[in-house]
Amino acid sequence: MKKDVPIILGAPEGVKVVHAGTRRVAGTWVTSGGRVLNLVTTARDLTEARARAKAALEQVHWPGMQVRGDIGLRALNHAAAGRTVADPFL
Repeated sequence: MKKDVPIILGAPEGVKVVHAGTRRVAGTWVTSGGRVLNLVTTARDLTEARARAKAALEQVHWPGMQVRGDIGLRALNHAAAGRTVADPFL
């Protein structure tokens, strides 16, 4: 991960941007290493929440950005198999 890369950061509706590996330089957000940002949202179900976060990615980018596309998939597959939070994850 390159440091001090300027981040293009829009204002995704209904999505909170949680800064982790960022810092401000001359009024601009730049990368400072590690997991740079997290996009957080709520919805009536996990499928909708994932879709909202994915749509918000169109407003957040920087050269070299990498995205974790697997977040929440294990829980989604767990629910699709008819399991609840009381059931062990396999």
